[in-house]
Amino acid sequence: MNEIDSILGTAMLGTTGRRVQSESFPEALRADVSSLLDSGRDYEDGFLRSVSLFFAYHNSGKLPDKAHPESILSQCAAEVRPYMTDSAVSILNYLYDNVLVYIFRYALWHYNSSGLILPCHSLPRFLELAYTSGSKYMHQFRLAVWPLLGNRGKWLVDTLNLGGEKFSDASHPLRLRMFVAMRKAGLKGSVQQLQTIWGSISNKQKKDFLSVFMKVHSWDLDFLWQVFGEGGPCGMMALDLMLRHPASKPVEYYIQVLDQSLRIDGRRHCDFSDIADREKLAEMGIDGKVSDDANLPEFLKKLPENEVVVFKLIQAVPLIFWMRKMDCDAAAAARFLDVNPAFRIGFDFKSVISRFRDVEWAVEYCILRGVFCADFLPFMDAESLERVAQHCDLDGSFRINEKICGLADNYVPWLPEFSMAVVNHIIHTRNFENTSATAQFLAVKLSRQCDMAIQSYIADNYGNDMVVSFFQLLGKYRKLVAQITR
Repeated sequence: MNEIDSILGTAMLGTTGRRVQSESFPEALRADVSSLLDSGRDYEDGFLRSVSLFFAYHNSGKLPDKAHPESILSQCAAEVRPYMTDSAVSILNYLYDNVLVYIFRYALWHYNSSGLILPCHSLPRFLELAYTSGSKYMHQFRLAVWPLLGNRGKWLVDTLNLGGEKFSDASHPLRLRMFVAMRKAGLKGSVQQLQTIWGSISNKQKKDFLSVFMKVHSWDLDFLWQVFGEGGPCGMMALDLMLRHPASKPVEYYIQVLDQSLRIDGRRHCDFSDIADREKLAEMGIDGKVSDDANLPEFLKKLPENEVVVFKLIQAVPLIFWMRKMDCDAAAAARFLDVNPAFRIGFDFKSVISRFRDVEWAVEYCILRGVFCADFLPFMDAESLERVAQHCDLDGSFRINEKICGLADNYVPWLPEFSMAVVNHIIHTRNFENTSATAQFLAVKLSRQCDMAIQSYIADNYGNDMVVSFFQLLGKYRKLVAQITR
């Protein structure tokens, strides 16, 4: 370039021997260079400043690559989403610095749901915590922060290669942390990632990954069926996971077999014929043995094998089977199972409901029993919980602690009646853990209508009281949540 030749010539001769003119620089820089050269300072100082400006301009948009010095950076797309305010960024920084993990994740979810992105000046901090901090929450934060980075932040991640090790190249502990984060975020790609390494990892490592599944999605089923076909301990784990989804092949087969064996007459009396093809059914996990199954009731040991198989089948099918069989709604089907003498002894439908995460069945079960079962909390939405709260009380054994913090599928607050039921449960049973994690969870989930009851209890019972100290901490966190949502 002519500009570089001119600059080098001046540098070699010295500024006293030769003076560079602003016309020697690109047109876009001439006004700034002229201002620097004529600023009244020492000419050499003005020259060096001008040269710095020139090379910053000359190298902008290029990668620092010695092998390819002219390698040009890809262009960043313009932002289309509005920036969050500086006060919102300050709240995020405060939550992260004070390890308020649950509220921090809630804030990230809220700002993303509001269509906002991080302003440019905050990107370095959040790129660090999501990609290089080494925090045990780093991979979870990465997935939550990603939508908030905007086009500039995502461009920086790609340009600076901040993604770190690929899933396929990472160590087992790192892969496991990455997989946990993907499962918690409900990402369909989690199974696709696992399939890329499945054939090259040990059985112990396979068990580690399978133990992370917990909630089974429809897109998991083909992979789990493949693992089941491999047999061994991992195959049995895969079978157990498939039995949690009503659309899995084993459950569909159970439904088919039970439908052929079960007859219900007009008065809804039940009769069972012999189960055909028991060998195939045993391959799918159901046989007539009782001695090795501690979960089955004692009276089963006196029953013929065919009736034991029927008993196991009944506890392995979703409520939709009974709705179709009797051509009725969820309430009628749940009532039939609850009051029918054929099902009242020995059947644990609570575990079936939890396994299938069946919201409709859970609601009807609670209403029929007159008490809310805490086992159902992980999969029930706010509307379902409100319906239950209108008809029954919380189970006295329901312990509110930090273990439930990771159970909710979303951060949508509970509605007023269920929220008040939880507050009253804390006051009257004191069956809760006075921890920061528990308070954070409730600060996000409780309805605003609870605030007056909480403050009234603090005012009426001020002193050395466990509930008061917990409500005070809860109130502090509620103010943070209010700042996030306003």
